[in-house]
Amino acid sequence: MIYVVGIKVFTRLRTHHHTKAAFPGVTFATLVTCLAVTIPAAELFYRLVELPSKSVAHRFFDVMTK
Repeated sequence: MIYVVGIKVFTRLRTHHHTKAAFPGVTFATLVTCLAVTIPAAELFYRLVELPSKSVAHRFFDVMTK
């Protein structure tokens, strides 16, 4: 998903913009965009997937060891 966002930003700035932006500027803008998407996505994944799965695993382990 992040790769798709980065590619869309890169192609939009590089080809569809009226004044074609320079390659280093476009790559930097793509990097910043990918970081801005990656960090919140990682936090969201941690809170929605990682923490609940840890909780379920601990409960399952407690049931198995009793």
